[in-house]
Amino acid sequence: MTNMLKGIAFCLLLFFSSVLGSIFLMGSTLPFLLISPRVFRAINDRLMWLWMLFCVALTEIFMGSQVKVFGESFSPNDRSLVIMNHRTRLDWLYLWNALFRFNSLHRFKIILKDDLKCIPGFGWAMQVAIFIFLQRRWDVDRPFLEKFIQYFFQQNYRTSILIFPEGTDFNEKSRKRSDDYVAKMNAKILEDNATSNTVSRIPKLLRRYEYCLIPRTTGFNFMLQQMRDFKCIDAVYDITVGYGENIVHAESDLIWGKYPKAIHFHLQRHDASTLPTNENSLSEWLEEKWSNKEDFLKEYYEHRTFMRELNPATNFSLRQRLSLYAATAFWLIMIAIWLISLVYSCYARYFFLLMCVVYVVVGKFFGGMDSLIINRSLRHEHY
Repeated sequence: MTNMLKGIAFCLLLFFSSVLGSIFLMGSTLPFLLISPRVFRAINDRLMWLWMLFCVALTEIFMGSQVKVFGESFSPNDRSLVIMNHRTRLDWLYLWNALFRFNSLHRFKIILKDDLKCIPGFGWAMQVAIFIFLQRRWDVDRPFLEKFIQYFFQQNYRTSILIFPEGTDFNEKSRKRSDDYVAKMNAKILEDNATSNTVSRIPKLLRRYEYCLIPRTTGFNFMLQQMRDFKCIDAVYDITVGYGENIVHAESDLIWGKYPKAIHFHLQRHDASTLPTNENSLSEWLEEKWSNKEDFLKEYYEHRTFMRELNPATNFSLRQRLSLYAATAFWLIMIAIWLISLVYSCYARYFFLLMCVVYVVVGKFFGGMDSLIINRSLRHEHY
């Protein structure tokens, strides 16, 4: 019962902070988009960072999840592409806890499914923060990604972008699709090899995974090449996440008080200059990393920990701990003020309704606040 109450409180606090924050804080900054897109970007990066701190505090201090980081450190100065296995629908939320330890949150972006951008609060805030939403139609997503990278380049924006090469979270349905794909592709490889008239080496068959899914290489290859073309990438971070106990598959699990008691991350940094430039070789590089990740995760779930050296940044510094308490106090006070204002102030209610209409209209007719912000910023830089 206690866990359920904590879970409900956790979800309500995230919901109210995201909805009210995206309206009263981010909504108030929209005039800066007309005056100076760079100032607008800087302000909203800090607002998003402040909300991320609140999420980190709720996960570790309120819910009691223990986060450990193994392997190398994450540099806040790197312009990077981050690849990670997608064990649950909330991996991106828990990753913030790891990145907070390296002071790398305020310019961190995530590639997400397009249907998430319409969620009131969470989706609105992520639109303004320039998270990347894809429709899973390459003819639509490709020019969209090109525009995003161009935006980051023109803004001289040192960002880190998380991409899940598996495309979806690990569950029974997605695992079956992955296994079916492996069986289909291996049958095709063997058939092509059997009908070939040339003498060739034994073909390399795809591996069937038990702890992750087959990675899709198209999006990763394209993002890396685009960031290379615009000279805005320093490194690729390969992150593996494992859950010690109580794997949370979906947001609804949190409401019932089910939350991970232990969340472990392993980080490995690859200098971008060391990665292959040929597309086929780059695909093979990613597939090899995922094969290694499968072995790594098998070892992890046998021992419920990564058998590697613990990163010193795992333990909070005094300054980091104080910042979490400060962020928590800020959001709790502001949520109370906003709710009271909505009850007693007609101006607060008018502004609330106005911003709801703005987010809905912009989403329907302009593709979302993210598209509006990028188009406005690119035109501003052009002139």
